[in-house]
Amino acid sequence: MRIGFDLRTLQGHSRYRGIGRNVAMILKNISKIDKKNTYIFYLFEGLDNPLIDLELSKSFIYELRYVKEKGLPKKRVIGILFDEFKPVDATKDQLDVFYQPDVSYGIPKSVKSVLVFYDLIPLYFWHKNKFRRNLILYYKDEAINRLFRRRYLRTIRNYKKADRIISISGFSKKDLIKNFPEIDENKVSVVYLASDSVFSKKPISQKKYPHDFILYVGGADQRKNIDGLIKIFYKLKHTHKKLKLILVGKEFNVEKELRHYPWFHEIKDDMHFKDIIFMEYVDDTELIGLYSKAKVFVFASKYEGFGLPILEAMSIGVPVVAFNNSSIPEVAGSSAILCDNNNQFVAAVSELIDSSAKRKEIVEKGVEQSKKFDWLNTAKETLKIIEEEAMK
Repeated sequence: MRIGFDLRTLQGHSRYRGIGRNVAMILKNISKIDKKNTYIFYLFEGLDNPLIDLELSKSFIYELRYVKEKGLPKKRVIGILFDEFKPVDATKDQLDVFYQPDVSYGIPKSVKSVLVFYDLIPLYFWHKNKFRRNLILYYKDEAINRLFRRRYLRTIRNYKKADRIISISGFSKKDLIKNFPEIDENKVSVVYLASDSVFSKKPISQKKYPHDFILYVGGADQRKNIDGLIKIFYKLKHTHKKLKLILVGKEFNVEKELRHYPWFHEIKDDMHFKDIIFMEYVDDTELIGLYSKAKVFVFASKYEGFGLPILEAMSIGVPVVAFNNSSIPEVAGSSAILCDNNNQFVAAVSELIDSSAKRKEIVEKGVEQSKKFDWLNTAKETLKIIEEEAMK
């Protein structure tokens, strides 16, 4: 069987985000279990080959196909007016099926397709509210945001063309069908993600961290509710004077990123702002060290397709407090404290800091919950769906 696999997402900005990490882990684990099929990997010409870092099984069979980047001007507005990427031309490769882990790269014609669906974040949170003193720049941003949403709606229609869809959670599947009822829900299968096995290892980082801190790992976009999390932290400071908040993610650069968010200018003058530590991208060794030393992992997101950092924290043995929405209850189960408002969140974090018994209870539940999600199982289920579609 010849399986097409679009790997271009591992060469773009998504490489170090959730999609990139998921694609890398699925491929790495498929290479361990599939010794019979031939994979045709599609990559951009002239860019780094991401396969070099993946340590695929030596018995894994694959071929490489290189495609040229679409020749559009690099200006953001032009890229929004048109689709950023065109589907690969697979007509000469005699594929039985094509696996597309990132819908923004499109699907080729005349071949059965399996697409991965993550979430509808750009549909709900398309309005990127930036801090602008200049009114002209404000309206320019508004126009660009609307164009971005239109392009996203064009891209999302690829799911209607797919022969099979893999959704990363039951919540995401329901959300897709609710918003696009013309998609047959029988062709949508749920296959859960997992946390990297590296997060079940003992920490080896020698770096020193504050004695008392709560931790957040992820993005800083609107749905992540960072302003809400910081307000929660400020309330916690009333009773926990020495507590720090560490925010980890590539967007937590004050000069390059955060100063563009309106909420940043609302919270930066507070007397407790000095107790917030902003950290950009850190490697896995340091991230494990941070997780292992944190008093609580705090996740105030308003919407998640899955919520991978929750599993990472649980597998290391950090108690989790999160808001009760979207896919979060599905992933966390009863092994985290899920809240409906800020006051509940403050109370939950306080209890976990102050009560060793409650902390021990949530940590033990979390470790067991994290074991239910395994990348090898994810790879097996993904491969089964791909093969089923190819043989139809």
